[in-house]
Amino acid sequence: MKLSVQLRKRKRLENAFVMVALFLFSGAVISMFENEYAWADPLGKALKLPVFVLTVLFAWLTWRKLKESLRPTLWIWLPVAWAFCSVLWSGFEEVTLQKSITLALMTLLGVWIGTHFGLKRLLLVLAVMMAVIMVLSLLAVPLFWDLAIDHQEHEGAWKGVFVHKNSLGRIMALSFLVFSLLQFQYAKTRFNNKLPYAVGLSMALLVLSDSQTAFLIEVALMVLLGFIWLFWRKPRLFKWAVLLLLVPVAGVGIWILVDGESFFGLLGKDATMTGRTPLWSYAIAMAMREPWLGYGYYGFWHGMEGPSNSVWKVIQWKPPHSHNGFIDLWLDLGLIGVGLFLAGLVKFLIMAVRHVRFNNRWEDAWPLLYGAFMIVSNISESAILTNNFNLFWVLYVATFTMLAAKQADEAQSHDRSPADASVVEDARVEAGRTPAAG
Repeated sequence: MKLSVQLRKRKRLENAFVMVALFLFSGAVISMFENEYAWADPLGKALKLPVFVLTVLFAWLTWRKLKESLRPTLWIWLPVAWAFCSVLWSGFEEVTLQKSITLALMTLLGVWIGTHFGLKRLLLVLAVMMAVIMVLSLLAVPLFWDLAIDHQEHEGAWKGVFVHKNSLGRIMALSFLVFSLLQFQYAKTRFNNKLPYAVGLSMALLVLSDSQTAFLIEVALMVLLGFIWLFWRKPRLFKWAVLLLLVPVAGVGIWILVDGESFFGLLGKDATMTGRTPLWSYAIAMAMREPWLGYGYYGFWHGMEGPSNSVWKVIQWKPPHSHNGFIDLWLDLGLIGVGLFLAGLVKFLIMAVRHVRFNNRWEDAWPLLYGAFMIVSNISESAILTNNFNLFWVLYVATFTMLAAKQADEAQSHDRSPADASVVEDARVEAGRTPAAG
């Protein structure tokens, strides 16, 4: 009895630690003040320091468990190791080393979460964090009107407790997904009575952010979730649905090729995606100058003092990144770094598809949905191996670790000989832990 109480207390502390860590890494609240107050950025770094210290402490206390996860998560650590190697050719060695250390600590946190949490537990912690962000965003509007609402380029768009409307939009797209999965999972429980309000508020804030990109991401995720449901419940209809989806997708593709301007105009965008396509063209041209190694981790975007000055001079505006995660990864770590990340992403997607194929609870859809989120969201924003929006990388690593650990356990169970199984069963009987003994 005493042991079970201690276990519950430990789990509550772990839940609180992870929720606070993910909240800080989401950029909520602190990023809201970065453009107006000089103290915001140093404060944000100072608040993350205890999280990193505790991460190292927890990793040391459970080093055996983490050691077992090293091989299954090798494709997570390889691009991180390559980021450290890029110190050798970076034009900003100190920045590259500092950012690489931060990346390694974030990755360690993600692996620790993945080895101690299950999918359902992670979703529940995420739900609490998202609820806090939504409440704070609502409170921020009357309390910090000038900061919580955009009064310049995107007049009237909500930013909530973030620095940009797209940041709020992406978080709310993820929030909508999390609460939707939980609503389906707990459809027949009392807990479900409160979930529709969270789903509705997530969608409301997503709409108020006026982030068309985030809205399209959400639509894509809901379509994918619908296909997962069909695969689970109506496998025959699933095949026809896939074929039917190809028709509108092909139609949209032809529309963009023939008259892209009218298509993007319908979405409230111009054909350049608000200046992104010229930016991508010049950023790719710069990446081609250092195609294999890149400019070093965080070695490109340094304003007029770095290689980014060539891009800034041509496009006549000053983006902090290329607004594309894959291009930024190429600029930082070259094609070798891109290859290492994509190899891990392909492994992630294969494990996620396999997980959906052999498991049919709603939380089991999370890995595949989050993999799709990572791909789609990084088309117009940058959140791959970054120190900004750390939340997305930590969640990717945590989910990857969960899938890899499950796959490793299944492989061990499959490889276990009948004699080994008999020994294990005898040990269970001896310990009085078989169903019959219970």
